[in-house]
Amino acid sequence: MTLPPKAVAAVSIVLLALAVWLGAWAASRWRRLRAAWRMALGRGAEKAAEAWLKREGFAIVEAQARRRVEFTVDGAPESAEVFADYIVEKEGVEYLVEVKAGETAPDPAYPPTRRQMLEYALAFGNRNLILLDMEAEEMHRIEFPSLEPRGASLPWRWLAGAFAAGLASGLWLFLRFLRK
Repeated sequence: MTLPPKAVAAVSIVLLALAVWLGAWAASRWRRLRAAWRMALGRGAEKAAEAWLKREGFAIVEAQARRRVEFTVDGAPESAEVFADYIVEKEGVEYLVEVKAGETAPDPAYPPTRRQMLEYALAFGNRNLILLDMEAEEMHRIEFPSLEPRGASLPWRWLAGAFAAGLASGLWLFLRFLRK
């Protein structure tokens, strides 16, 4: 039995639409499963990180630390909340810790991770950044020298030099006065 060409075309269109819908559904489901897996991996890494940090002598100051950052978009004020995994303290120094797991995220040169650490440095005002790779149990100290104020000590040097020159001139004048 042969189907008329119009029926074959109709069935083909229905099957194609069903295949497209099924493909989109499977892709969506896969993305959700993958995101859930990443979240579970991240939560597990953060729990392990807390124990690891304590073993290494860090005291947990704040977990899931939040800071609000203010900025403008085309002159209009905006704000957003920035979250960091931990703020810890060791030997009187406070550190901001970001915990990562997986293949690429723990790499300090990985652009999203690098940008995240830069955002933390700005939002929290903390220059002591630690990227903690929990799968390898490796700690990386992250620094952004370009964020350090340039020439901040220059006014103090200039003032100290001016003071020294003034002191020397005053001493010279005082000694000349004494000789007369």
